Amino acid sequence: MQKKVGNALYVFDTTPFTITKDTDAEVIYVQQEYLKGYLELNTELESKIKTFNQWLLCVNAPWADGGSPEPEPTYHLLTVSSTENLWVQNYDAALPPGNTNESWFDSFVNWQVEAGMIESDERNKIYCNAGAIIYIDIDASEFETISGLEQITIPGRGEKYGFVMGDSDMTVNYSYTLKPTYNVDFSEDSNASNDVNIVPSPQMRPGAQVNLQFNNGQSSSTIAVTSEDVELQYVESDDQYYFIMPAHDVTIKAVYTQPIEISIDLGDTDLTTSFDPSATYYPHAFFAAQVPEGKTTDDYTFVKSDDEGIAVVPVGDHFDMEFKVSGSVTFANA
Repeated sequence: MQKKVGNALYVFDTTPFTITKDTDAEVIYVQQEYLKGYLELNTELESKIKTFNQWLLCVNAPWADGGSPEPEPTYHLLTVSSTENLWVQNYDAALPPGNTNESWFDSFVNWQVEAGMIESDERNKIYCNAGAIIYIDIDASEFETISGLEQITIPGRGEKYGFVMGDSDMTVNYSYTLKPTYNVDFSEDSNASNDVNIVPSPQMRPGAQVNLQFNNGQSSSTIAVTSEDVELQYVESDDQYYFIMPAHDVTIKAVYTQPIEISIDLGDTDLTTSFDPSATYYPHAFFAAQVPEGKTTDDYTFVKSDDEGIAVVPVGDHFDMEFKVSGSVTFANA
């Protein structure tokens, strides 16, 4: 199959294809996997062929009117003042070989530099088809200031700042600053921080919702979460807390409300362990079951009462044990 887009001709299949003076394309893309045995090249073109990705690019065909003119694609030159965090969506899929229809602005710069369409130092320019959406991939609520862009809805991405490419060359000058980020930290005296997950991240911008979720089998019944900096809201249906990030750091305290019950039964083995049944233990209690000299962990087996809450890992001359919840481990000779 062949497809003509403006003055660019694309060859997609194994149909025998010969470049002749009757071909009016100024730029020809031939899918490389279909090239062998099918494409006869005018010897004048050999020095003008460039290879990238899975395509051969034949630039400025010498039979075109005017000798070797610059390409005149149906898309137009876009110049922007900055390319940071810039994405392109709804790009004409027939134009860039290997295009995924959405990518970083810089990726389009790279292949257009390869094609000789723009200079290598023109990193803020691309040729772009009318209707393509160019936007900054940052949530609209995270900007402190922004100018030169409009807030638009991006399919599948929500509200973003950007613009739509017109049907002629465009220059878009814009600038923005982001709101500062602040930390969500667990206090040093918290012994339950491993069982509370901060979503989406420990560094947040003011106005963002921060969720505190329980993991490792824990819940609000086993961990008390408090903060002196913000008021936590509890969502019973999800068993999690959340708060709205203020313009300052926030410290969270998470403390186990009750100990866990642990039992380590060595059976009739000759293993030894430092486990003290009378001691008080909280989740993430660690122990080792030591193997006597001359033996390895292969000489023993073990049974876990809770596969998700208890980890027993054989390591050469000992077993490493971690209890995340109440449970027991029983050892036996192999």
